Amino acid sequence: MSGADWITRRGWVAPEVGGACFAGLPGTITTLLTGDAIAPPLPPALLGALGARAERVVLVYLDAFGHALASRHAGHPLLARALAEGAFARLTSQCPSTTTAHMPTIHSGQPVGEHGLYEWFMLEPRLERLIAPLPFMYAGDGRTPLAPDLRPEDLYPARTLYEWLGERGVASAVTGPIGYSASPTSGALLRGASSTLGFFEPGDGLEALAAQIAALPTPAYGFAYLDELDSLMHKVGPPADGGGSHVDDELDHLLGLIERRLLARLPPGTLVLISSDHGMTAVSPPGTIYLNAGEPGERIARHVRPSADPDGHPLAPAGSCRDLFLHARPGQVEELVGELRALLGPRAEVRRAGELLDAGLFGPAPARALTDRLGDVVVLPELGEAVYWYTPGRFRQALWGQHGGLSALEMEIPLIALVA
Repeated sequence: MSGADWITRRGWVAPEVGGACFAGLPGTITTLLTGDAIAPPLPPALLGALGARAERVVLVYLDAFGHALASRHAGHPLLARALAEGAFARLTSQCPSTTTAHMPTIHSGQPVGEHGLYEWFMLEPRLERLIAPLPFMYAGDGRTPLAPDLRPEDLYPARTLYEWLGERGVASAVTGPIGYSASPTSGALLRGASSTLGFFEPGDGLEALAAQIAALPTPAYGFAYLDELDSLMHKVGPPADGGGSHVDDELDHLLGLIERRLLARLPPGTLVLISSDHGMTAVSPPGTIYLNAGEPGERIARHVRPSADPDGHPLAPAGSCRDLFLHARPGQVEELVGELRALLGPRAEVRRAGELLDAGLFGPAPARALTDRLGDVVVLPELGEAVYWYTPGRFRQALWGQHGGLSALEMEIPLIALVA
């Protein structure tokens, strides 16, 4: 098979690059506020009559709010209002369906194929080690910061969305959990915002954002990041098809907060958008396949490139248990692919990273910022499967919900729009 045939054969979803994809949100937001686009926008039909111009735009980035979950809660008053008066559309995530790929995009306008930050753990070529870009740490222990070996400005896009907007007379306000708002990553991605507001409770953050948007001169842009849904589903998994769950209760609570403490307090006429970076699928820690376990694992490990870690740890695992990227030793890509396919069989798709590039999953011309970091081989497990790398005290798969793959549950996200 060639191109993206292997994706459709699995029933998976490719990112709609250049179309109804998360990467079009910055272009749409900037067009609404200025008439100009920082990057190619979403198809105008997605917002219908709402998609012309607006003096105030607020985006609520609800982490892990997949389209399936949004549809499950379509009867909630907020979503029912969007269906009746606004817009309720389907977008795709970028590839891979991870927060790391999407945060730099929403804060800079650059798609993942340009900014090159694609996963929670990934290779940083300047260090020849795996890093965790968002917490700005070395991968594995969660304690060793990248500074002074690497600066945020070395990693993140040179220009932010807020700087671009400010040059065109648009004020901006951003809110997110207090721990994130003070991080080196936020310092780089939020540079140029008129104000940044950290919160302990999401309702407080939404209310403060509404007050700030009301106080700012127009045009004005507001951004809120809510991570409660993502954190919960990583711990307990996504809700099953039947009946309620803690996840359903949490989502109803968050939608209620958006309705009461943001939408109801914003100046009339403010356009509110709600979207996400990815959905979530169920995985099992006990059922996780560890590639480096047992005798097959010894053979696989021999084909993986060593890192510059002080202990010489292999360059693994890049990615997650739903999109595991491996860096092969020179000349050993085919051997690694063969060993992986023999071990995993139909439980996962094993592909050379070049096949993802050829299929256009990262856009028509990915930059070296991505290609130099991307592994040589990628493992994309079937729905419900998890494939990872085990190192005691550093790497293990302990989650009941995860994302990063190409299944519809992970790749399809909503775009909800309504006017305050």
